[in-house]
Amino acid sequence: MHPYIEIIFSTMLILFGILMLKKLKNLRALKRMAIRRSYAAERYSRLLFKKLSFRLTILIFTLALTLVAAVLIEKNIMSVSW
Repeated sequence: MHPYIEIIFSTMLILFGILMLKKLKNLRALKRMAIRRSYAAERYSRLLFKKLSFRLTILIFTLALTLVAAVLIEKNIMSVSW
């Protein structure tokens, strides 16, 4: 894999991760601002938080996997042919 492609791909993944963290921060702020909630709204916010948490976990796993693959390619342990 060409190093520039790796850098661009990793940068895009990091950018998406930062955007997801900002979105999660905004959702938490909105959650704090709400004073009264019905049972359905509280249940929905819990589901949304679990869903975002799962997506964030998947994103971090993907970033780690990309980093490991890049290191293995650089050390010639893994070879990639196009």
